[in-house]
Amino acid sequence: MKNIVICCDGTGNEFGSNNTNVVLTYMLARKGDAQVAYYDPGVGTGGWDYEEDGTLRAKGDQATGHGLQKNVEDAYRYLMACYQPGDQVFLFGFSRGAFTVRSLAGMLHKCGLLRRDAGNLVEYAAKVYNTEGNDALAAEFRKAFGRDCPVHFVGVWDTVESLVMNAGKRFHDATLNAEVTHGYHALAIDERRRDFPPSLWDETALHPGQTVEQVWFAGVHSDVGGWYDERGLSNIALHWMLDKAQDCGLEVDRQELAKHRQDPHDKAHESYTGFWRVRGEKRRTIPEGAKIHASVQERMNRAANDYRPSNLPERTTVPS
Repeated sequence: MKNIVICCDGTGNEFGSNNTNVVLTYMLARKGDAQVAYYDPGVGTGGWDYEEDGTLRAKGDQATGHGLQKNVEDAYRYLMACYQPGDQVFLFGFSRGAFTVRSLAGMLHKCGLLRRDAGNLVEYAAKVYNTEGNDALAAEFRKAFGRDCPVHFVGVWDTVESLVMNAGKRFHDATLNAEVTHGYHALAIDERRRDFPPSLWDETALHPGQTVEQVWFAGVHSDVGGWYDERGLSNIALHWMLDKAQDCGLEVDRQELAKHRQDPHDKAHESYTGFWRVRGEKRRTIPEGAKIHASVQERMNRAANDYRPSNLPERTTVPS
């Protein structure tokens, strides 16, 4: 039995000087016979996309549904090649990568995992997954060609339900399917781009034995998922996620993780700039009783920060 770690980035967040929490997760996950890892930067080869600062730049197929679907299929093929019964699958993603791994979990649930020699059917399996109202056909397809591949852990930073970010694609459902055991979601309190509404799991529709925790953190989209030079805030969400994953069996280099300093008072960035100002503003709705990370309260308690998010509900909880 081994751990299989799949890390999917998005929005051009490939390896470099401004690494996201997905890149860092891949780097910090130990590799060897007991744990293997896969990283997909989510970058295509043509077209256009928008940077965090609103700059229009050449980007890739990621700006199209084809690019997004290919990322799902590539990760699926990796699982086909290395999954053995009893392996524990960990999925991590940020931004479009969060969309990717949540879609991958959905595809595994609906279609199963194809045998290694059935690579020619991956695109058809993706078509079955992406078609709504075909549950009977999907069940027959899974019975004929698929095998079980339960997902042990899904960890995502700030999944957004965005037609701009996700190339017009939407999730088929907001629930965590029955074959996922643990789901953890780090969310940004201060993101206010209209095109970045968060896509939360429906915690009223959990299955027996599932663990789901969705926690809100200070900052905008990439203050939570990483990308900026100042990483004090995003490192908080990184440590939180990897602590949860380690509790679930992920092998992490703790000595290297400790080098990523957490600072609840570090700079919070402004993402509502450039192109995004044309698209419009909308503060996120945070549900009553939402879980707020302890670092948010710590940031609010320092008067010099003057940090008082107007969208925090009256009733929140701080998980231990």
